[in-house]
Amino acid sequence: MCSFLGETNRLAYVAEGLTRLNDWQELMKYQRSNGSLFNSPSATAAALTHLHDEKCLEYLSSLVKKFDNAVPTIYPLDIYPRLHMIDNLIKLGIDRHFTEVIATTLDDIYRSWMQGSEEIFLDPACCALGFRLLRMNGYEISSDALANFDKQENILNSMSDINSALELYKASQMIIFPNEPVLERIYDWTRTYLENELVDYALKHPYASLERTESRRYIENYNVDNISLLKTSYRYFNIDNRDLLTLSFQDFNKCQAIHREELDYLESPFPPDLSDARISWAQNTVLTTVVDDFFDFAGSMEELLNLIELIQRWDEHSTIGFKSKDVEILFYAIYGTTNDLADKASKQQGRCVKKHLIDIVRTPEQAVETQEYNNLFMHVSIIGRLLNDCVTVAREGAQGKLNSVSLAIVHGRGAVTEKEAQEEVTRLIESHRRELLRMVQQTKGSVVPKDCKDLFWKMSKVLHLFYMGDDKYSSPHKMVSAVNEIINEPILLPPYSKLD
Repeated sequence: MCSFLGETNRLAYVAEGLTRLNDWQELMKYQRSNGSLFNSPSATAAALTHLHDEKCLEYLSSLVKKFDNAVPTIYPLDIYPRLHMIDNLIKLGIDRHFTEVIATTLDDIYRSWMQGSEEIFLDPACCALGFRLLRMNGYEISSDALANFDKQENILNSMSDINSALELYKASQMIIFPNEPVLERIYDWTRTYLENELVDYALKHPYASLERTESRRYIENYNVDNISLLKTSYRYFNIDNRDLLTLSFQDFNKCQAIHREELDYLESPFPPDLSDARISWAQNTVLTTVVDDFFDFAGSMEELLNLIELIQRWDEHSTIGFKSKDVEILFYAIYGTTNDLADKASKQQGRCVKKHLIDIVRTPEQAVETQEYNNLFMHVSIIGRLLNDCVTVAREGAQGKLNSVSLAIVHGRGAVTEKEAQEEVTRLIESHRRELLRMVQQTKGSVVPKDCKDLFWKMSKVLHLFYMGDDKYSSPHKMVSAVNEIINEPILLPPYSKLD
């Protein structure tokens, strides 16, 4: 893999094939600290032939000692394969089985990052992938490291560019601070570039996805042969894709069986061993929908105030009474579900959490009074509310109801169009999404467990999926194929993908 700095660099990368057409002295500006040109033995050997450079000789001599009569296409090539392996484990949905080795590997790569490793910073795909995985796992790194790749002309014009541009595009989604212009510029040019290259799915679904559907898609299209094109075809010697495919295939179908046992609840962001959490999540999602509708149009003001008072009194609700049968049914649904969840949580945690559930769910003891939980809930709730408003403005307008989009139009007093109001709300969504991501990745000063924070991020992705383009939450039939992929349809690998 070479540093991607334009047409001149591309020619330099294949310098051994151009012989006398090269300005060899000029090409030596690409020499790395290990003496090589682009970590390429063939390009370095050509430079040695023409210039008799001592550092080139040292690099090639070290390869001969290490590999005897044969050398790899690229050397060293260590960091990118390890990053690629971690990314594969995540995409295949089996990363939870390798948490310790992933953490150790990322620690090692972080050290290389802080030391300014050429293997990372001279290759856009490696740099972008490393940035994304490190930042997503809470490592404090600056986006300025990607500054060399913030313009389209810094990427070569070849098929490998699509992978590099796609990695850079994904990295640009990791904006967590108000002022990260490098990532903004990378987002702008990579999106345009990938649109021209018809990389449609990744552009339309940057956040709108479920992990298990993504895993299924990746498993079904997995590169078992594990061959990459560098100067020649190259197979990563330390990655056995067939073993990974087999494990991910078995893991997916096992998880699917567990999901079916859970009464066909929709796929959720919980791993297979947390069935109670998954069921409670589904129950509370249904309750949230019912309560939302009750407050929107079903309940009178007297009923709404009655329900609020009942919840505030909780175990003393019998002293208040119910204003209607609807209030009674809804309160007891909330009351029973919350108490049931509290009983299950108490068995797991060894302490009573009912009081916290009545207020808002909080897990660790030291986090009970923290504002961090409130902020996580606030951001994901606002994201869901605004996403819903964007796709339901016409329907709710016909019903005589206002939402954030229509309110922006009203407050504009005729100066704001619906499109402009939609764009403003979209900017608000992006702002809250970035702040949510920052909080999820934050380690210093955070008392909320990472696993718990991840649920908020995954929930925001589910919300994007439901409200991508239209309101799929109110139209369940539009989600049938996604549900079937997770719950009802086992993965059937093609014959050439199966192990003997």
